[in-house]
Amino acid sequence: MRIALCQRTTYTENKEKNIKETQEMLDRAMHGCNDVDLVMFPECNYGEVTSSRMAASYAEPMDGVYITLMQEQAAKYKVNLIPGSFAEKAENGRCYNTLPFLNRQGKVLGKYRKIHLADSSGARESDLLEAGHELKLVDTEFGKVGLMVCYDMRFPEMARSLALAGADFICAAACWPAGLVLPPRVSHWDILTKATALYNLTYFVVCNVYGEVKGSFPFGCSRVVNPWGDVIADCSSGTKIVYADIDFEYQKWVREEVATFRNRRPDVYQL
Repeated sequence: MRIALCQRTTYTENKEKNIKETQEMLDRAMHGCNDVDLVMFPECNYGEVTSSRMAASYAEPMDGVYITLMQEQAAKYKVNLIPGSFAEKAENGRCYNTLPFLNRQGKVLGKYRKIHLADSSGARESDLLEAGHELKLVDTEFGKVGLMVCYDMRFPEMARSLALAGADFICAAACWPAGLVLPPRVSHWDILTKATALYNLTYFVVCNVYGEVKGSFPFGCSRVVNPWGDVIADCSSGTKIVYADIDFEYQKWVREEVATFRNRRPDVYQL
């Protein structure tokens, strides 16, 4: 299967510009390479929520303008689409950071609400967002796809749980900044993306924002890491589209060769 990662800058409180650029980038992704099966965009793709006022006015339900339009785009191009995460309206007036998966007909096959909110390094996501409570595996034409969002990558038990539950590959949308406090967090991104793939012997697909977002600087480096821990596609910096092929036969070979799933000893893990 072939994946296209669409790395772009997202604009706070400018839903219309984000939607317009997403449509244009999806069009370029579909015309830039043959036989694309899945297109993915980053976290907060239609704008990050930065205040309680914005949460109340900016958030949408699943059948709102953004997801409805993305469903139409998926059906138009007959492509599976992860349209980045968006602010899904919660019952209490707050919102979830929600990452949907749409199939080639535009149907929502599943959605993941970000579980681990980044209350760290000066951020306080829990002031504005509701945390999700469920891991998500989506049944697709390619098999089971695990979904994660950004800060989730710092919790290895999450990706491991998805892998043990049968994920055929894992996708994470991110708005991961370089960090204003030294040392920068670019090295963490590099290590965590490779380690997630290698520990779990799975393809790990991560799409990050590039550019300034409310005073922080996500650095891009969207990438696909194979089950051996090798980066097989990388956007580096800038607004870019990168393509990669996922080879499930290769993944099967790696899992048989390294054999960590087969040689697990959960009976001795208790302290």
